[in-house]
Amino acid sequence: MVLKVPGDSIQKVEREFTKIIDSNVGRDKKFRKLFSLMAEGHAEIQSMMKEGFVGLAIQNAELKEQNKALEDQLNQLQEQFRIVREELEERKERERLIEKKGFVSLKKARKVAKTFCMEKTQVFQRESNS
Repeated sequence: MVLKVPGDSIQKVEREFTKIIDSNVGRDKKFRKLFSLMAEGHAEIQSMMKEGFVGLAIQNAELKEQNKALEDQLNQLQEQFRIVREELEERKERERLIEKKGFVSLKKARKVAKTFCMEKTQVFQRESNS
């Protein structure tokens, strides 16, 4: 978080410094006034820094929540991928067995396997949506 100091604030400080330096008071009093003005500026900077750190803490908490949500989504997608991969492996194994045993033509076997996978996918989608 970058804080921008308005130009008029800098000019105000310059005017105050010039006013103090050009005043007809003694040297010790000038130093006290200058140090007082610097202390005010330091307190203001500390306040702005505190606000900045609070803002960063809030943003950090929000990012942690977003990270957790994304991690959960990733885990769900990985689980879905695992299920689809297993179904594909099962399908390939069924096709291999069908070809080996010669029950029906390969074209018909693929159609049966495709229908089976589509049904599994629909069941999976219904479960995911619930």
